[in-house]
Amino acid sequence: MLLSNRAAARGLADRCMDALSDCERCVELAPTYWRGVKRRADCHAALGVWDKSIEDFQMVMKNCETEVKPASDAAGSEAPAPAVDEQTAKLLAQAAAGLKSVEKVSGAPISRQRTSADGASNDGFVCPPQLKQEGRPKDYYRILGTSKSTSETELRLAYRILSLRHHPDRGGRTALSDLVNEAYVVLGNRERRQQCASLRTATGAPLER
Repeated sequence: MLLSNRAAARGLADRCMDALSDCERCVELAPTYWRGVKRRADCHAALGVWDKSIEDFQMVMKNCETEVKPASDAAGSEAPAPAVDEQTAKLLAQAAAGLKSVEKVSGAPISRQRTSADGASNDGFVCPPQLKQEGRPKDYYRILGTSKSTSETELRLAYRILSLRHHPDRGGRTALSDLVNEAYVVLGNRERRQQCASLRTATGAPLER
């Protein structure tokens, strides 16, 4: 819980990578602490890592809905729904709002899927193709804590600081280290940086700050 709260504070301070690091640690220690998973989804969304954000929002909603869904007895009738604590109801609403915000940014709806190909029940979500991460660049400036006006020297310095902070050999997580490296590979090269900007415009992704 402390890690989740610190992640929230860091997120408000626009320190998204540090917030994501706290969330990863929180979920690692308490995999069923859904508020931590929801905060991780928020961090991924802020960084433009849409596929991971959607996965986390789906996970939170699925598990919170399970808690509020009425059970069926042997005769097939539904038993009264269990009392829902205020925090679970609030978290469910926040996760639903998070998914809606992804829809708003992308302009594509995420629909509910009730049956799978073999006819089995499935309460998951269908992620439209345009929301898949492939072809949708992440917010590399925010990942490195920089902006479009940052000089190449400042960009390199920001990369070095984050690469050391999140390096697996120094206690960091591989996923975050890979994210930092990916951001610098793109932003550290003028041609790739221009290609990324063009792709963001073409796919309707939010403009960098």
